[in-house]
Amino acid sequence: MFTKIDRISIEVTKNCNFNCSYCHQIHDERLLDDDVLSGAISFINMSSFINKEFLDITPAGGEATYDIYRLLSFFSRVKREVVVKNKRFALLSNMSDLDLVLSLLRDGTIDRERVGFSWDGKYHCETRINGFDNEYFMSCIRKIGSSEFAKDINVQHAITRKTIPHLYDNISFLVDSGLRNINIYLINGEKYDEDMVKEYSLQLGKIADLFIDRYVNDRDRLRFFMFQKCFRDNVFRAKESMDSVTMCRKIGKALHITIDGSIYPCIYFGDHNLMRLGDIYNGLDPERIKSFAEEYNKPAKCIIDNNCMNRQCLSCPAVNYRVRGSFNNRDIDHCEMYSVGTYWFGYIIEKLKDCITPLALKNFWGRVDEPT
Repeated sequence: MFTKIDRISIEVTKNCNFNCSYCHQIHDERLLDDDVLSGAISFINMSSFINKEFLDITPAGGEATYDIYRLLSFFSRVKREVVVKNKRFALLSNMSDLDLVLSLLRDGTIDRERVGFSWDGKYHCETRINGFDNEYFMSCIRKIGSSEFAKDINVQHAITRKTIPHLYDNISFLVDSGLRNINIYLINGEKYDEDMVKEYSLQLGKIADLFIDRYVNDRDRLRFFMFQKCFRDNVFRAKESMDSVTMCRKIGKALHITIDGSIYPCIYFGDHNLMRLGDIYNGLDPERIKSFAEEYNKPAKCIIDNNCMNRQCLSCPAVNYRVRGSFNNRDIDHCEMYSVGTYWFGYIIEKLKDCITPLALKNFWGRVDEPT
């Protein structure tokens, strides 16, 4: 654990121009200082455990595009000064500066398959501020759909109490606008009651039929992260244990550097100042890594007790630790929602079983990148 890092995120700002009701971050006006960025670059270059052949690098926030000068300076310096053979830049944004992101894609700064946008759907931007309304976001979706990146950019749709009844409508809008790489995600700490689970199943059933139709009839098949992750975890990783397949794929292979130069296992741990592993000036603390690994490797009790069949479980270890005191004390309030996903995945596979060719396994089902 933490012996071969191939993913680094560096906080470029604490600020954000949105005020999403379910966001876990606390925002302020701090920006990444040039001296701290210099220290982060030195840390990356000097650390033997960081992969010098390939490194995925993400500027983090807040909203990374909030300060354009800071972001462009970050890309320029890291691209020029980090001594890694192949650097791939990723970006997750709230869509407030779509033109900037498209320009960074077009000049090759960020990787076309490592760009994601969060979205609340067509009707629920009331958590936004500063004049970003529904029409603004819909126009952004249409612009992405008409761009050369429509098949690659990942749009991540939040599953909230308000968005569940409109889920199919929203996903249809994305598909009709030309997008072919879509994700939906549950909200950390959200409690989904019985009525929400039922409505979610109705909506996901319609999306399953949409997915099947696009798989059979569309040259550019719809990549829907949930269904493809289910395929990976139930088919490609079928021989792995339930405990293994449901562990976070990033923890232990990634590091997050905060705006003050502290180092954490991931962005969420950094946002809440939990499990600090060291800093860019003194390096990683072996005792803290040992303590982290001991806690992380404890088995998930819910899998043993409940005979769980949801191999696509994404119960975040950082959230589990912050909310319930243990990495593997998972959020069982989400279990029924995962079960809905498992059911509709089974439905899809039954319908498509004769269409899943060896070529499709390689070129379609095998493309299961974690959303940015």
